[in-house]
This record gives sequence, structure tokens and C-alpha cells, in this order.
Amino acid sequence: MVSTLKPSTTDYKFGYFDLEGTTVDNITLSNLASAKFEITPSIGIDATSMGLPLPSAIWVFYAGSPTHAVTPIANRYIVLYKGTELSDKADEIIVFNADNITAAQGVGTYTLKVKHFTR
Repeated sequence: MVSTLKPSTTDYKFGYFDLEGTTVDNITLSNLASAKFEITPSIGIDATSMGLPLPSAIWVFYAGSPTHAVTPIANRYIVLYKGTELSDKADEIIVFNADNITAAQGVGTYTLKVKHFTR
């Protein structure tokens, strides 16, 4: 199961932030302006339970044996944006998080919640 995300173009900056007490549907531009946004080239899976190294940024957690559960990191939002900064001045902002992950026999199915802002 591949769980590393990275942008396919350099036109967008990529990263994440954590925010409790809201959902993607309720994210506002003011939430984004006050969020502690972490830019990263990619975001991956915490599979330390399998002896793999911990990536610098994670968005999902793999529990390992015996459950092999794969769960999203709570309150973590992934962001792609086009512009000079993450603000209302950005040309485009895409915010999403993993709402649900189903993993079976090495195949992951992700249900993502997405919000899109454009200028």
C-alpha cells in the first residue's frame, strides 16, 4: 500500500497543518492564515511498527500486527496552494484530509474530504 503524497508539479506548494475542533467543510481562509503551516516535499505513512524509518511528515498511521489497521492522523489537513504564500492572496488553495482508510491485502482505499478556494 502506497501512502506517500507529493505534488506532481512545482506550480504548487505542499504541506500540512493541524487544527482541532473543525472539519474540512468548515475550514475558512482565516483558519488557514492562523494555522502553523509546515511546508514539506512529501507526506507519508508512519510504519515504524514494521521497522521502517519515520518520514519527516506523516498523514496516516499503520498499526502493524495483529490488526494491520491504517488510520488517518487526527486533525491533520493537507494543503496544496498556488501563490507566494498561504493566504487569501493565493491563486488557489486545496485543503483535504483522510476521512476514512480501508486497507485489505496491501491495497488502500482512501475517502478524502476536500475544500477548494480560488481567487
